[in-house]
Amino acid sequence: ETMAKSGIWKQPDRFANTKLPNLLYGFLNFYARVFPQQTTAVSIRFGKCTLQKTSFQKTSKIWRLCIEDPFETFDSHCPHDLGCHLDEGGQRKVMNCLAQARDRLGDLLQQAGLDDGLIQ
Repeated sequence: ETMAKSGIWKQPDRFANTKLPNLLYGFLNFYARVFPQQTTAVSIRFGKCTLQKTSFQKTSKIWRLCIEDPFETFDSHCPHDLGCHLDEGGQRKVMNCLAQARDRLGDLLQQAGLDDGLIQ
């Protein structure tokens, strides 16, 4: 609510009545199964898939997440890719944890009858 009042971010109308657990499921599903991590960097600042990994030429790797630091952005004097600290094993662990959390939350939502038809 505070962010909406400040004008920084406004919740899309289509999610106005979506319950928090369903939003969390959508987040986990997106990063575990949908996000094009081979070509796109995660950007909280943009809030959509528009920042290409090529913006982090020195640190991005095709096999891992590239995450724009919200303070040291790709166009700052010192761009920082928060994903650069992951090795291949760490990347696998992150992706496995996202997928497991998605599956477990999906099961809980279905058992509670709260899945709103979102569970895949």
